[in-house]
Amino acid sequence: MSERDSFGMGVENRFSLPRGGRQDAPGGAGSGLQGDGRTLAEGASVEGAAAGPQPEPARISDGRRRAIVGLLALVAATAIIVVLINRTSTPKPEAQDAASEGVTVPQGAVGIDKTTGLTWQAVKGSWLITGGRLTVNEQDAEFFGLLITQAESGNVAITVRCPVIVNGTAIVFRYENPLNYWEMQAVPSVASWQVWKVVGGVKTYLGDTGLSPTEAGTVIGVTTGEDGKLAISFFNRVQKTYSDLALAKQHGFGVAAIGLGSAGSTFTRFKVTAHSSSPSTSAASG
Repeated sequence: MSERDSFGMGVENRFSLPRGGRQDAPGGAGSGLQGDGRTLAEGASVEGAAAGPQPEPARISDGRRRAIVGLLALVAATAIIVVLINRTSTPKPEAQDAASEGVTVPQGAVGIDKTTGLTWQAVKGSWLITGGRLTVNEQDAEFFGLLITQAESGNVAITVRCPVIVNGTAIVFRYENPLNYWEMQAVPSVASWQVWKVVGGVKTYLGDTGLSPTEAGTVIGVTTGEDGKLAISFFNRVQKTYSDLALAKQHGFGVAAIGLGSAGSTFTRFKVTAHSSSPSTSAASG
């Protein structure tokens, strides 16, 4: 065979494509590809050989899958809890307090309680009068709130209920003016009431009522006569009596909140009844 023929066969073997579109490697049909250390097996494509083995897709283990699902559930539960908290913590519009519909009586002014028909003067501080309920709205600069009504004479029995009793909650009787009156003042810390009289601006302590009701809802009665007799009762039971002519003919009566912290004092069912006989003196005398 001539050199040309030999060269031509080489060219044909190198560049011609056999049937099936597969290119045989030099050295004869069906032989492996030698030269770079790799062998192209018969039937394999050139592209597949060049690309090499393909990596398998990453797989998530069952344990990790469960962890992810648990985390997503925790996030969802947290979101639900936050929504519920926001709903419950959002303040709902409240109905207007009935007390706000009452009559505010500023210091020095007069107001009428349409429920009881009593006319009240705010001597100290301002007061709120609502359907028979008396509440100090604001005390004066000396932390004193005083609300007074007038009877026709000094022979009077009054009763009042106290839904809120704190230190300084007080009942006032034999009232003439801010310098002359009597008072009984609650001291819940010792379950008693202190009795004082103020004459010419001088305040005198007359003792206490002993162990007495000071809980919310206590009903207090004071019966006083122009003859100087005076009786203090709780729930219609006489607890303490006095015989003192000081201011006995004065016929001002009322309620008070005396001292810092007494502004919460509240009074209801204030009733004034005239009488002609002297108060009972069956209880301990003062």
